[in-house]
Amino acid sequence: MPETNTSQPGLPLADCGEAWQATPAGARILERQHQLIVHMISAWPRRHCSLVEIGCGTGQFLEIFWSAGFDVTGTDARRLCLDRAGERMGRRAALRVAPSDHLPFDDDDFDYAAVIGKPGYDPASGLHEAFRLARRGVLLVFFNRWSLFHLECALRSFTVSGVIRACGKVPAGIRDALNACRRAASADDAEASARSPSGSSGRGTMREKNCGYCWSSPADIAAGMQAYINKRPDAFRSSLFLPSFCWREARGGVSRSGLLPFGAVAAYRLDISSFSGTTRKLITARIAPAVR
Repeated sequence: MPETNTSQPGLPLADCGEAWQATPAGARILERQHQLIVHMISAWPRRHCSLVEIGCGTGQFLEIFWSAGFDVTGTDARRLCLDRAGERMGRRAALRVAPSDHLPFDDDDFDYAAVIGKPGYDPASGLHEAFRLARRGVLLVFFNRWSLFHLECALRSFTVSGVIRACGKVPAGIRDALNACRRAASADDAEASARSPSGSSGRGTMREKNCGYCWSSPADIAAGMQAYINKRPDAFRSSLFLPSFCWREARGGVSRSGLLPFGAVAAYRLDISSFSGTTRKLITARIAPAVR
């Protein structure tokens, strides 16, 4: 059995997300996350500015921040993932092994902080530390519960409980039909796995239900960010509005449609440099017990 990460469960330590990134949907999500990040940080000054990415994984997003001009630091609870980030970044980034909810830095140690959702990692777990560490702004990228992709993942898991969570109450007839589909899919996957030399059915999207997406709604994320400094986020964008089997046809970068809150991946940016440090710390201290 692969070793698992107890502080951030859902992703094996031996994987660090590479298997997910190799799937068609995973590669497309990663590409759109890159585009969202570049678009959202375009309003931030970069020269001589520091940025910490909380839960950086293997460092694929650290490269984006470094290329944009930031002095970057990455943290993650998984040492193996940070080792791979070190191989990727070399001396371009400082790396620290630490859980997302307890980082070994002082208040306001960085200009900016970024928390980016990955399979097996809930970005909301690093939100408190992001606001504690950042002086000027926070970026949060997450998997959107309001998206068609979320509904697709629930349906593809072929579990009645998953469909009920996504859609609400399900009539008994539909429940029976879903159970029949689940049994048929399980038999089909077993047959495909038996034919495959690697023991995999080759259905990337079907297998992504095991990647442990952590879903959040834009309303919950916006309210959570606003609670820290009593200020609404300054920018929002989302991408990948269609089910994953249509993503192959998607073209272009972040457009005006990105203002709609229904993309599979979404991002908020909140600029805090205009708020006094004392006011921000008082608000953060007041809500910290509830967040933790």
